[in-house]
Amino acid sequence: MLSKTSRELFLSKSTQFGQQSLHLKVHRTVSKTFIKRALQYFAKNDITNLNFEFTPLSDEHFEAAADVLPKGLAQLNLNGCREISERTIMIIGKQCQRLNRLELYWNCRITDFAMKKLASSCKDLEYVNLSGCKYLSDQTVVALCENCPQIRHLNLTRMPKVTEKVFKNIAESLSQLTYLNLYADADLSDNSFSALALSPFGNLTFLDLCGCKHITDQSVIALTERYKELTYLNLTWCIALTDKAIVEGVAKHLTKLNLLSLFGIVTITDQSMEAMLKSPIRETLETLDINGCREITQKSEEELKGLFPKLRVVVFHS
Repeated sequence: MLSKTSRELFLSKSTQFGQQSLHLKVHRTVSKTFIKRALQYFAKNDITNLNFEFTPLSDEHFEAAADVLPKGLAQLNLNGCREISERTIMIIGKQCQRLNRLELYWNCRITDFAMKKLASSCKDLEYVNLSGCKYLSDQTVVALCENCPQIRHLNLTRMPKVTEKVFKNIAESLSQLTYLNLYADADLSDNSFSALALSPFGNLTFLDLCGCKHITDQSVIALTERYKELTYLNLTWCIALTDKAIVEGVAKHLTKLNLLSLFGIVTITDQSMEAMLKSPIRETLETLDINGCREITQKSEEELKGLFPKLRVVVFHS
């Protein structure tokens, strides 16, 4: 039995858009059967969303609760749950096959083996956050591409084992993809981005390439020509780029851009600024970071906001 005190202190249940959510609000160890007892108590509520973000849960908690995990679970947030391993992922893949949203930020114990099993079972996945899962490799990404074609949100931040080999799969398989985050994947080769630009689908609206030091002007041009719906483009620390990427790519092909960061690209000059001021993005940019672009004539925040009518933010990367 789950006591009233435990429910009030550690759990929060809510309903939104007809979906029932259960949020564990604890940052200290709870008994191994706590999750099982909580799910049993709320069993009649048809829980579809579980949020265990940054809680000290372990594989033992999920093993104890395996038989009561909601079959209709749609969303599972395990961000920051650093004690869970492939044992938990295997349980989720077996018990929660209707899952469409999975968040695993900062988990350094999960393996490709478990993720491949999960991908083969949870074919309805649309939102996948693997940010910081540094031991996952191309095998996981390929499995997701092959089994989960409805993925629209894919976060591969700080995943050093992901290489250029997977970008053909991403480009050709994920027709619904609108969000792709490659933040701090510094070792990706330029072939990664040229492959992505060959996608027959042009649905990306969010592309974060911060720190992708090998991307070239030609790849930026190809990407912006392919993904003309982009509203967010982070090119922070893409140090191989020159004015050509902006003049012949960003300013030429994009018309809906809200955010552009060129922070730290020391070869960018006033030529890029002039191109942007003559392009449609002059009227759409709300965030523009050119800090560290030392070849651009420095302008005050007020001057920049005068040049770009909708500009509100001039410091994005810090």
